[in-house]
Amino acid sequence: PAVNLYALRIGAALQGALLPPVLYAAGRKLGLSRPAALLAAAGILLDVCTLVEQRLVLTDATLLLGIALQLAGSFASDHHVPLSRGWLLCTAAAGFGISLAVCTKWTGASTIAVAGVHSVVALVRCRAVRGATLRNLFSEAIVRLLLLLAVPAIVYAACFAVHLLLLPRTGPGAKFMSTGFRKTLSGDDTLSQGISVVPPKDLVSRMIELNGEMLRANAAIRKQHKWGSRWWEWP
Repeated sequence: PAVNLYALRIGAALQGALLPPVLYAAGRKLGLSRPAALLAAAGILLDVCTLVEQRLVLTDATLLLGIALQLAGSFASDHHVPLSRGWLLCTAAAGFGISLAVCTKWTGASTIAVAGVHSVVALVRCRAVRGATLRNLFSEAIVRLLLLLAVPAIVYAACFAVHLLLLPRTGPGAKFMSTGFRKTLSGDDTLSQGISVVPPKDLVSRMIELNGEMLRANAAIRKQHKWGSRWWEWP
């Protein structure tokens, strides 16, 4: 075929292949026995829907891998001294997982909440059990904020910057954007001379507007998807 299907599908397939071992590692670091951790990994390995989605190049493979990586990294960091090299690597892995999840779907923002709760519990434990000083706790909290919040935010913004730079032409979705946004796109013949006074928006403004429009469009959806579920119904 004219399209290289292998190149398109290899990414999702590899992410799906990584999911079971990452879940196994997360279970072990959480304190589960080998059989229990193996059962968790087998659950996702034998899930037919997940396997199909990974082969159809859907985004769920990236989302699930990000969630699993955040859990594995957070739980693994508990087995290292705070701010040590091993702790930094595990926390950075959790931050990378957050980046994958949030950059895929906004539902991946739940990883930020999970990492936040885990961080609070870890800081309280360091104070109560290890007798850490307030200075050490403050340093650990700052590093956690950087790796688990600031870095994912930078990665998220960078992905949208690349997205806008790689797609300079107009399309059917341009009609939802402001005149300043549309002026940065080539091939838009609908702009009249009467609105030439409106300057084109810079990259940051376009990123903010695009995310705002995504939020508005999603909030306006009233029809329930037949596969949809409320957040409190999630497993």
